[in-house]
Amino acid sequence: KVRTNMNISRLILTVLTSLFLLNSPVSSAAKPEQASEMYIANKITGENLHGFWGNAIENEEGALINTTIFNPDNTGTDITIMSFKATKKVFTIRQDFNWTFDEKKQEIHQTVTDYKTSFNGKEEQNKQKIGEKSTIKARILIIKGLPGMLELTDKASGNQISYFKQDPDKILNHLENSKKTHP
Repeated sequence: KVRTNMNISRLILTVLTSLFLLNSPVSSAAKPEQASEMYIANKITGENLHGFWGNAIENEEGALINTTIFNPDNTGTDITIMSFKATKKVFTIRQDFNWTFDEKKQEIHQTVTDYKTSFNGKEEQNKQKIGEKSTIKARILIIKGLPGMLELTDKASGNQISYFKQDPDKILNHLENSKKTHP
């Protein structure tokens, strides 16, 4: 099972590092006066957040994959996967949440609805995290007229993370093709 988790982690890492843009339109509020190939949107809407966002990094010690999904029904999921090469162990965090977007302040208000960790397949729920609230400043980098990168900054801690917009259909196709070439 550990080997399967590592293979899945490697496959997800490959997919996330090779895919960057989702072909979804940007609201007119996010477009500047003059069109440009790449710019930070002056104003975004909650709709601009919808979709699947991710980033990944790999080094000699292991790999880290971060994803977040903002659904149109104002629910979402964060998933973090850490794999360690030396021990061949995988640690996963899954956080489900409800969210609203304050367009005036350009902030996401988030409440955790479920929080689970998994270490090598052993899952545990952390009930202390459920109900935690956070306020997150959001900015979007527009690339060729589409949301390309999302920067989130937690207002309390100052922690910042950036995600690239992902196309779920492209990821599923890539996963299917990878299974055929890397059984």
